[in-house]
Amino acid sequence: MRDVKRIKRILKLIEELWTKAPDMRLGQLLQNYASFSGKDFNVEDDDTELMLKTNIQVFEMHQHFHKTGEMICNKCKKPFKKIDKYTFQPDCEDYNKNMRLCVG
Repeated sequence: MRDVKRIKRILKLIEELWTKAPDMRLGQLLQNYASFSGKDFNVEDDDTELMLKTNIQVFEMHQHFHKTGEMICNKCKKPFKKIDKYTFQPDCEDYNKNMRLCVG
C-alpha cells in the first residue's frame, strides 16, 4: 500500500505553488506542471513531489529575476553567471541541470 501521508505533502506543494500564482486556474497550474515535467500520467508520486518542489524553486528564481534582473539559486543563494539577456549558467557545484535546482 502506498503511504497515505504523501497525499497531504503533495497537496501542500500544490497549494504553495498555486499561492505564488493565484491568477492561474487549477487546470492551468496542473497543465503547466505536466508540461514542465515532460511526463505522462504514469508518474510516480515521489517524482511528482520532486517536480513540484522544483517548479516552486524555478518560479521563485523567475520572480527574483523579474524584480532584480539577476538569477540566484534559491537553495544556496549563489548568483548565476549571465550568458546573455535571458540565459544564465548556474555557479553551484552541486547544481543538477536536469532538475534545475541546487542539490547542495
